[in-house]
Amino acid sequence: MRPLVLRVHAANVRVSSTVRHLLLRGGGGDEEEKKEEEDPERAQRDNQLISELQSMRSQCTQLGERITMIEKEIEEHASAAIVLREYAETRPCKRMVGGVLIDSTVGEVLPAVENEGAMLTKAVEDMIGKLKERRHVMEEFKRTHNIRVSNTRQ
Repeated sequence: MRPLVLRVHAANVRVSSTVRHLLLRGGGGDEEEKKEEEDPERAQRDNQLISELQSMRSQCTQLGERITMIEKEIEEHASAAIVLREYAETRPCKRMVGGVLIDSTVGEVLPAVENEGAMLTKAVEDMIGKLKERRHVMEEFKRTHNIRVSNTRQ
């Protein structure tokens, strides 16, 4: 059995007008290969495999975007902590909690900001582990179903 080959443009899997265009059967054009290409059950199965792979790729992309967003929040927390360390603990300070601005002091806000930064760092580490696991599952899926993804530029 020859592998199912997907043509990829950027991060999206592009499905051509028919699944037949995605299947590389290699040169010759045997009668057996033509019958195999015209098999509607095979075409349906190939479409399902493509959809599953697209879903897996989408999940990985979304998880990567969330990781990037949280890493930016970690940087913001670190910047805020650096600035707060320069002031006396008794200095009045305001903090946004759930969209509400709360009056407090630097001594109360600094530990909370540092704690949230640590929690966000832990969350990113967990998410990176999930991302690696999902990528491994996706690669195993591609290997199991003999799928190769090739990048094209058009």
